[in-house]
Amino acid sequence: MVSKIKHGIIISLCFFLVACQLNTADSATCRSLVSDIPPERLNADLILSTPEGKKNFTIQEDLWFLADNYSQEILETMPDKDLEVYLWNGSEWVRIKNKLDYLSKVDRFGVKSPDDPGGHTYHVFYDTSLIQRPTRACIILRAIKGPENARLAIGSYIEIEIRPSVDNIDL
Repeated sequence: MVSKIKHGIIISLCFFLVACQLNTADSATCRSLVSDIPPERLNADLILSTPEGKKNFTIQEDLWFLADNYSQEILETMPDKDLEVYLWNGSEWVRIKNKLDYLSKVDRFGVKSPDDPGGHTYHVFYDTSLIQRPTRACIILRAIKGPENARLAIGSYIEIEIRPSVDNIDL
């Protein structure tokens, strides 16, 4: 009887530890930061990209990205509110302030097409002293689409790495 109880406790403990590990692994992804947007509306109609698909940056480089509208409708975003930047500190994502002030403007951008390549360029200026070692960063842009009476929240994210100096970057 006692061995069955011990066996049950060990199995329960194993399940608990596996669940904790899965939860930690999930929280380490950029996707965990946009859980309020359904998966089918994330990285679908709105796509973020970095110059030439670059994923490694140094603090000396300008950090900017392009947002493209692949939906069939005009998208609206307010970069001061809808553009979010996070750094991974080893155990959790920490939101940092984008020092660039977009002056509360609302960006409206049309559908990307061969005649109208469209897209909006967004810059991120941050406190470079926050980067002491290679650090993962997550950039999120949220937007809305649809007519006034049927607005839908959509979004996109990209994950990059920022390094303290050019000496530490993989070319």
